[in-house]
Amino acid sequence: MTAGGLSGLLVLEVANTLGAAFAVSLLADYNATAIICEPPEGSRLRRLGPAVLEKIRWQILARNKESIAADWTDPDNASLIRRLLRRADMLVVDIAKPKQAGNPWFVVLETMPKAERPLVVEVFPTGADRPDLWPWSSRAEFAGAASGVMALTGHTGKIPTQAEAPLTDYLAGTLAATRALIELRRAHLADMPPGTVSTPLHQALHRMIEWQTPVATAKGRAETRMANNFPMNAGIANMHPTGDGKYVAISAVTQATAMRLMNMVGGSELCANPRFATAEARSSGLDDLYAQIDRWTGARTTQEIIATAAAHDVVLGPIYTTDDVLIDEQIAARGNILTVSDGEGGTVSMPSVTPRLSSLEASIRHVGPSVGEHTAELSDMLDTAPIHVLPASAKPKKELIVLELGAVIAGPFAGSLMAELGGTVIKIETPGAGDSLRKMGPTKEGLPLWFGASAREKSCVTINLKHPDGKALFLRLITQADVLVENFRPGVLERLGLDWNTLKEANPRLVMLSISGFGQTGPQTTRPGFGKIAEGLSGIVNLTGQAGQSPLFVGFSLADASAGLFGVYGVTAALYQRDVLGGGGGRIDLALYEPLMRMLDCQLALYAATGVAPARSGGNDPYSFGITSPDRPSFRSVGSRTGDWYLFAVANTDAAARLEQRISADGAPSLEDWGRSLSNADIESSLTALALDFTPIFDGMTIANSPYFQARGDVIATDHPVIGKITASGRLDGSRNEPVFRAPGLGEDNAAVFTQLLGLEQTELARLATQGVI
Repeated sequence: MTAGGLSGLLVLEVANTLGAAFAVSLLADYNATAIICEPPEGSRLRRLGPAVLEKIRWQILARNKESIAADWTDPDNASLIRRLLRRADMLVVDIAKPKQAGNPWFVVLETMPKAERPLVVEVFPTGADRPDLWPWSSRAEFAGAASGVMALTGHTGKIPTQAEAPLTDYLAGTLAATRALIELRRAHLADMPPGTVSTPLHQALHRMIEWQTPVATAKGRAETRMANNFPMNAGIANMHPTGDGKYVAISAVTQATAMRLMNMVGGSELCANPRFATAEARSSGLDDLYAQIDRWTGARTTQEIIATAAAHDVVLGPIYTTDDVLIDEQIAARGNILTVSDGEGGTVSMPSVTPRLSSLEASIRHVGPSVGEHTAELSDMLDTAPIHVLPASAKPKKELIVLELGAVIAGPFAGSLMAELGGTVIKIETPGAGDSLRKMGPTKEGLPLWFGASAREKSCVTINLKHPDGKALFLRLITQADVLVENFRPGVLERLGLDWNTLKEANPRLVMLSISGFGQTGPQTTRPGFGKIAEGLSGIVNLTGQAGQSPLFVGFSLADASAGLFGVYGVTAALYQRDVLGGGGGRIDLALYEPLMRMLDCQLALYAATGVAPARSGGNDPYSFGITSPDRPSFRSVGSRTGDWYLFAVANTDAAARLEQRISADGAPSLEDWGRSLSNADIESSLTALALDFTPIFDGMTIANSPYFQARGDVIATDHPVIGKITASGRLDGSRNEPVFRAPGLGEDNAAVFTQLLGLEQTELARLATQGVI
């Protein structure tokens, strides 16, 4: 067993779905001992997706894991189940509670004393936990429709779509692994048995689009699809074709960058045009401006555009295919792609360990095992391994304190998750300026709705880090902190004299999460990086949309929020290593594009195996990587006459024929026309009669009003003193009482934090405020 990371943690995987298996994969990457408990014929995950993907997916998904094979339903194997459970720290399953009765693992679990039971981690399809409130199919492929992300992705008024890669499953698995480590740490520090962590597949994506329900209920309308147009702040952000048949993403989030962009594209004449001179003016003429940018990019190669943009300090990035990913210098320099032995005399390429911990060397020990490969070896280990015995550690007596030096999305989202996981989060902003998220997105009664969702459960203080007294005040906070989250461009903290070595010297137990566009190392580390640039770099954009049409961005800040979630997973692993396994502090270095590359785990190996780069097919199949295959169902969307949408699965050619016969019998020339002639109830009854699995495609408003999401606590209605009634995302565990929506003023919590945490007197606070320190 290798040392470092989560070495010493024993995890059992009893699952047939991607979300649960990915949770275990992340733990195995960090050196946990991960045991897949398979039936004699092997896990169904060995046979998931198009046939060409089966072996590749298993090699990567089951990397660093070990396999025990047995007929677990055989009563004679109950003793083996008991031996495994007594020695495991965690049991990861994909069975929701209504179906656990009679399952052999849970039958044995119920007979065990609580002190001997492992933490149970449930990762299950949407609706499987509450079939009484979910009358639709609980297929795992439908989770993206339930989360709200599918309603946001695609062209305005056109068919909703989703990426043809398992983002929903993998993000849910990341959230489950994160919550599991926090719960194990809590149980260890409290000297009590762990509870259960339950994560439905929609939950991570739903939580990552934290603004969708507050905006819907505050504004009385749901946000919807905008194709590739994401105008914020300065109002220019879109995708544009190039002269060599590719695409580039351009982002101008400030007025200054917008003017530099327009000067690059059209010179001083375009900058002076009153139609485009301000963000407000541009909002009514964006189509014309985008058309002019299209003409400019279409007359140049991608490399010419990138070089010109760099010279003009314009934030721009290419939309990569798998070919481009393989030759990118930053990806190579950071070791994001590893080529390892496949155990059969060949090799297979896959993403490296993400996120990287300073206390863990990123390595892949082996690819997915054969069925039962380790049965004999592990059976011997079970007779000698200790039962739930962990090394002694210095247990902290105080609450978990998190400092957030974050702006806009990635850092603040990480801080928001840390608050939900039990941390006391102190958000630090610059006096007089604050997080630019305060000025982004819709408002009501003058309050920013996106910021109100992001800042909930946080204390907001101001510190001028450029002032000597501000730096000293920050270092005093560092001595009290467990975690620091920051998403500055590399070099900013160093110029302030607050580099990692300085912070580590002030607090050797500090865990620091650094999120940046391109990471802390490599030739492009200082390049500005925004979420859409990272998404284009990762390969995910090229897997979203219709074949033969321009690719599509997923309809929210996917890269930023994914980096926040993956970053918090790294933080929880570092905290577990520090507080349970006896380690120290450490730093997590994460580039915005890396979580997406990790979740596109098969794209490189699939390309090597087939010679065809994964690409979008418009199939809405999140497990296909764009491969259309007769051994997979097809997934289609249909909209009703009221504009509501449904996603449904057509299992085979017989089902497709039944559907076509029904459309023809109803006198409709196409699926689209058929749907537009029907009410929601008519569509639901028709799809049911055709024996087709289906689900509504939820948006922010339907999520807010759904009895299922309300009962689960995924959304909570609240009364805000200024905004009034508003519904926001609920808490992950439902155990805290902090508000679900809060938009504190700049520095509103200065007095409370600095007096309670650092003991400052009122006179000192007044002096610091007068001098511009806070």
